[in-house]
Amino acid sequence: MELLFRVFGFLALNMLLHVHAQTGFISIDCGVNEDYIDNTTKLFYSTDAKFIDSGVSKNIPHDFTSPIFEKQLTTVRSFPKGVKNCYTLPAEQGNKYLIRAVFMCGNDQEYNDQLPEFKLYLGVEEWDTVKFNSSYDIFRTEIIYVTRTDEIYMCLVSTDSGTPFISALELRPIDNSIYNKTQSGSLVLFNRLNFGSQTNETVRYGDDVLDRMWVPFNLIYWKAIKAPYSSSVLSENEFKLPATVMETAVKPVNGSLDFYLVGIDSSQEFYMYFHFAEIEEVQDQIREFTVSLNNKTISDPIEPKYMVSDSYFTQSSLSGIQMNFSLAKTNRSTLPPIMNALEIYTIKEFLQSPTEQLDVDAMKKIKSVYQVMKSSWQGDPCLPRSYSWDGLICSDNGYDAPSITSLNLSSSNLVGKIDNSFKNLTTLQYLDLSNNSLNGDVPEFLSEMSSLKTLNLSGNKLTGSVPSALLAKSNDGTLTLSLDGNPDLCQNNSCNTKTKTKNSVAVPVVASIASFVVLLGAIFAIYWHFIRGRKHGTHAGVQPNDQESVSQFDLQKPDVPNEEENLELESEEIQKEMIKPNEKLEAKKQCLSYSEVKRITNNFREVIGHGGSGLVYSGHLSHGIKVAVKKLSPTSHQSFEQFRNEASFSTVLAFELF
Repeated sequence: MELLFRVFGFLALNMLLHVHAQTGFISIDCGVNEDYIDNTTKLFYSTDAKFIDSGVSKNIPHDFTSPIFEKQLTTVRSFPKGVKNCYTLPAEQGNKYLIRAVFMCGNDQEYNDQLPEFKLYLGVEEWDTVKFNSSYDIFRTEIIYVTRTDEIYMCLVSTDSGTPFISALELRPIDNSIYNKTQSGSLVLFNRLNFGSQTNETVRYGDDVLDRMWVPFNLIYWKAIKAPYSSSVLSENEFKLPATVMETAVKPVNGSLDFYLVGIDSSQEFYMYFHFAEIEEVQDQIREFTVSLNNKTISDPIEPKYMVSDSYFTQSSLSGIQMNFSLAKTNRSTLPPIMNALEIYTIKEFLQSPTEQLDVDAMKKIKSVYQVMKSSWQGDPCLPRSYSWDGLICSDNGYDAPSITSLNLSSSNLVGKIDNSFKNLTTLQYLDLSNNSLNGDVPEFLSEMSSLKTLNLSGNKLTGSVPSALLAKSNDGTLTLSLDGNPDLCQNNSCNTKTKTKNSVAVPVVASIASFVVLLGAIFAIYWHFIRGRKHGTHAGVQPNDQESVSQFDLQKPDVPNEEENLELESEEIQKEMIKPNEKLEAKKQCLSYSEVKRITNNFREVIGHGGSGLVYSGHLSHGIKVAVKKLSPTSHQSFEQFRNEASFSTVLAFELF
């Protein structure tokens, strides 16, 4: 059965690929103070400030660096606090990325006779373990990963074996059509080899548009060969292989080309990608060979084409304690086999779904709005379960996406209104926001959270009335509600009752008595009528007979005692035709006789109030409209001017009552 498959396909011209290769690249120099362009790759490297909000920046001492090292190896971000510290990288859901993390040990750690060791998590599952053999070690790990969300979390998790740190973090978009022929899961790089290199230097971006790192690999019993000329055509297969890698190769001095893998974990599964190109002019000769693993042929005969790159990959995963490979020529071949490049990956399954995205977005909004500075609030809120955010309890749905069921933010220095983002936690059963400085109203949406069983809002500065639906849930036992410690918060329906009681008084006294505004405003017309009478040489006083007319607004007879005391008739509506339906309420003048005023008040029978100038009486017009009449008592020490001012002030009060 054929186990090694050939990869066909040609893509766009190399020049076009080179121009657009950096699109989507994210290159982070961890711990550096400012952005820069790398001298070697010409790639833009940024500081890590916008990708993480924890850790401290440190420089690697000169004793542990070298001029030949990349600039990214001269600084680190160290994480002495917190168990989980996460970088957040922007991505596009469903796309494939090459992610590379780099660690320069140096002497940044206080080892206590133990080199640091910590774990890396990608998304919500473990990616790798970072280990060092000496303080001079450089550790690199790389993975080809398909993201499930629009963000990628890369987290460093402490194992209590030294302080986690990182030197550089790089993300490169990869075409979805490659590195996924039959395998499931992600691919962790085991090795990427450049056979026959003439420079003994690592090849990466500038030559490789995907910024893969190709390490030179030669053995003394191999012969290195090189193409007679360089050609961009060598990069024109779907893997976009760098021409500088494919224009070199090795061949055995005698017999077959053999190599083996060391450092293998028997539990690991491998995938391998073989890349071939004929770079010698074979003329009438034939170069044909097969690939064998542990003496078992895993390929059909392979005959490389001149200055054309072809790629082959293993159909199924490979495993075993020992892996011996052999490239041997076929019976018809006159030339030995060659090898240009090889990529070896281990399989890493990521089965766990991340937290429900709606919950993630809600928690990120809550963190931002209230500036929550909890050290654990990084990465996925619920996962890994051992490192979930402080104050959260999440559902356990196996490999399915968990959701948040409990959120405790008590005594978390929250300031401001209760944000709408809480309502997006649709499976939340327990919410504790007590002992903070939350203000404003208790939002209605809290009563609409169908899963909520316990709500603690005590010890805040909330105001207004509690939504009736929330109180109803509390009363029927479906919600445990705590509101104590909010002195300006009305916690029952009595707030509405008090408001209604106040309004019920205002309606009969102000509205039903035909508006206190116009009623007290009548005082001004009285005064106007009095002055007008004096100007015309007539007495403005009111005689106790039906012929004498009295202003609607002002009645005054200062010289007449007893029944002829000064009085004031206040009315919003004297006649029905004065105020029509839907018209603006306005006062109009109308003259009344003193006897008519007595009739209206039933001879001043019902006292409804009193002031500094005298009593106020209830009255009814012929149309049934209620009015109030104020009389200036002859025993009052107030002058008419004071009486008028009092009435004017009462008019203002009437407006405020509305």
